[in-house]
Amino acid sequence: MARPISNIGDPNSGGGFIISTKCPNILAGGRAVATTGDVVSPHDSKPIHFAVTGPGNFRNLSNGGPTNAVGNFDTCFHIRLGGTPNVLH
Repeated sequence: MARPISNIGDPNSGGGFIISTKCPNILAGGRAVATTGDVVSPHDSKPIHFAVTGPGNFRNLSNGGPTNAVGNFDTCFHIRLGGTPNVLH
């Protein structure tokens, strides 16, 4: 099933946002596309909480990295919630 692609600034279920991406030159909906390993903002009560976007879609690559979409898990096990609804993968 096709799902909206995630971009920089999109939230996960824990309140963390994608704050950097390795694909600043690939845009969807006017924002840079998220790929596997992009940094997610701290978003829970742990003093040091480092999370990155988890495995994405290996059939849809951006700059050689798998893209992330709504429903993918981050390394903190929170689920990606935000995405660009008119760009599906």
